[in-house]
Amino acid sequence: MAQWDILDFTRNPDDRELRFPQDYWLARSAKATTKDWDETIARYLRDLEEMVALVKTPKTDRHAHIPHGNGQTVVRETILIVDHTSYPWASSVSSASS
Repeated sequence: MAQWDILDFTRNPDDRELRFPQDYWLARSAKATTKDWDETIARYLRDLEEMVALVKTPKTDRHAHIPHGNGQTVVRETILIVDHTSYPWASSVSSASS
């Protein structure tokens, strides 16, 4: 969800700020299904492809301030996605090798 939120902010001037944690996480009592998990992974991969495409597009000024932001740039938002994504991935790899 965080990756989608960052992507949406980066390209959508009508982006609305999500509330944390309510808008990011299921309720504690909710039970995710295998289908939910599969859809989450598929969405994550689609969003990642869209962010990569945005960064690779020659017309994207990666260092310009995002017009509807407070000084953020595409570079900053890309680094934020990498940062948000790397910790859970590194933790799962570390746990799997223990």
